[in-house]
Amino acid sequence: MFNRNLLRGSTWQSSIPRYPTPARPSPCRNAHARQPATTPNEFTDALTCLGWKQADFCRKTDTYKNTPSRWTRGHTSIPGWVPHYLTMALEIRRLAALVEPPKA
Repeated sequence: MFNRNLLRGSTWQSSIPRYPTPARPSPCRNAHARQPATTPNEFTDALTCLGWKQADFCRKTDTYKNTPSRWTRGHTSIPGWVPHYLTMALEIRRLAALVEPPKA
């Protein structure tokens, strides 16, 4: 049966613990734990963390060379697959750092 108390502003949400929002970390710190990049600045930060240029991203994803530039200038929106791709690449980079010995 439908609970009408939910419509009256009951306190069911008050039982959910609230945690303080942390300050924005540096772009590369804990990049794997962040939400996927969705804004032009987050897209640029993710490329910086990976050590990629926009041309590198285009080669790896087979996108046209002007497309990332349009995203960073805000002329077109960033497609949904891009944040997931960048998050995956950041996670692979993090895992590789755990496995590979440091270079001398």
